[in-house]
Amino acid sequence: MSDRMKRHEREIVKKRLLKCALLILILFLGTGLIYKTGQNISVWYGRKQLDTTVPIYGCLEDKLKGQGLVLRSEITVKAPTVGRFENAVAERDKVARSTLVGYYLNSGRKTALYAPTAGIYTRRVDGLEAALSDIKLASVGPEVFKYQPLLPPNTDEIKAGQGVFKIVNNLIPSLILAHFPVSDPDLTINKQQKVKLLVKDKSLGFFQVADYKRDNDEIFLLLESDDFLEELLDSRLLEVEMVYNSSDGYLVPQKSLVKRGQEKGIYCTKGENIIFKTVKVLDQKDDIAVIEGIEANDIIVVNPAAVKQKL
Repeated sequence: MSDRMKRHEREIVKKRLLKCALLILILFLGTGLIYKTGQNISVWYGRKQLDTTVPIYGCLEDKLKGQGLVLRSEITVKAPTVGRFENAVAERDKVARSTLVGYYLNSGRKTALYAPTAGIYTRRVDGLEAALSDIKLASVGPEVFKYQPLLPPNTDEIKAGQGVFKIVNNLIPSLILAHFPVSDPDLTINKQQKVKLLVKDKSLGFFQVADYKRDNDEIFLLLESDDFLEELLDSRLLEVEMVYNSSDGYLVPQKSLVKRGQEKGIYCTKGENIIFKTVKVLDQKDDIAVIEGIEANDIIVVNPAAVKQKL
């Protein structure tokens, strides 16, 4: 055999070896791709069986809806006769005791009127000042909340005995007499307890329970704020909401909780794995639980039964 033929045969063998190697490589890569695809499909299908969600940090609150009467330490100056009033200070001005606040005019006579005490000057006399001046919770009933303010007619003339103006003491905390219907026989409110009041979804801040009584399916409370609330100066009867209990934490569906012995926990996904985290349940209401023990970026499993089937 000539050298030329030998070289030709070697080239043929080399090409066949390269084709075999390429075929083996293609088969290897194809098998790996099929395996990876199958694995991804398995993970995707497994994930599709899980109902997951991201926890939200928030608050669960227990509330009561009812009525509130604003109580104030206030002194009303009444008209001695029929006449008119000319003010010397502006509405809501803070005045010292004996400050000249205006003049009372009657039959050509002009009488100076002075502040009987220090506080905030206002012309909004509602006629309930005397009735609400010395409220005792023990004698309070629902009829108190039927009192209606009697604002003076829109006229310059003032009748004898009608309130001309009043001075409200703004150096003491605001008081609200509250009344709430209740259906829970086990509900208790304690003296000195801190509660939050809302009016039309706007918070008035925190109040301390100065006094409390329960009468069958209704409760009455005397609530004291930390400071004087000037925003209530023109208010008397309010529709209020009282938050008497609240818990802050991560809000999760109650059905996502799993009991293991004496502990409670929750399943979370981590990559392709599912882990169990022990949590502390702070409060539960309806189908929501407030917990601590998880993080904001955790993805929790809502249907733990599906996890148990996979484990």
